[in-house]
Amino acid sequence: MSDMTVEVKQEPGEDDIQKRILTLLKEHPKGLKETEICCYFQDSTAEIVRNVNILMQQNRISFHLNKDGGVLLKLAVPSVASSQVLDIDENEQLVLQLIEEVGNKGIWRHEIHRKSKIVEVQLNKILKNLTTKKLIKPITSVLAGKKKMYILANLEPNESVTGGNFYSGQQFDSEYFKMLHAMCYKFLEDKVELKPQEIDDILLTLVFDGKAEHVVRTTAQGGHTNYYCAVAALIETSGLMRTPCGQCPLLNDCKEGGIISPSSCEYMKNWLTF
Repeated sequence: MSDMTVEVKQEPGEDDIQKRILTLLKEHPKGLKETEICCYFQDSTAEIVRNVNILMQQNRISFHLNKDGGVLLKLAVPSVASSQVLDIDENEQLVLQLIEEVGNKGIWRHEIHRKSKIVEVQLNKILKNLTTKKLIKPITSVLAGKKKMYILANLEPNESVTGGNFYSGQQFDSEYFKMLHAMCYKFLEDKVELKPQEIDDILLTLVFDGKAEHVVRTTAQGGHTNYYCAVAALIETSGLMRTPCGQCPLLNDCKEGGIISPSSCEYMKNWLTF
């Protein structure tokens, strides 16, 4: 009795199909439609669609809308948003992609609706879910009052949205603007030209008054740069604490005739000047 060898045809596994899909999309960086992907392979449409969905759930490929409103599939670009996503469905990924593409300028809710073509009720739920997962956050623009825009949760809104330093929340800070306006005009009128050292001297008086903090940082070239930031005092400082002596770490070593003395102290001279 002779041995009989039966050859069993191996069906391509999911890993094989997924690798071919990823290779194909790598060769077409501008993206392909799902129907176009199916045309490249002899596998059943159901198998290809199922593996496309798996790759999307793994955030290895992503949705993109073309100019005609059709959906293109592309290789996913690693990003802050996609690296955080663990469990979102296809529609949530599409909405997240639209929000990520606009960066810190934000996107209006009605614009998300128009581009995604997701029904209102479902879109509201998606936006709520993504906000709860701390992937996106709602913001308001100074140009549109209470209308909501959305950006990625880890971004800060662009100044075109917040209005910059002249806005406090949604309100234009007219008093702050008037103060800066008057100061700028005074400089122009008096033709004042302050040197960097003179500006540092003025800022140091704020440090002595306990209203600012001074930090010196070393630059890449080996030099030094002065940084100042406002600080809020926990209690009102006394008259002595407002003098350079009140905050000087060398106070105990300071004496007339010594290396460190009040009469030769540059900080004291600058403080007395102002």
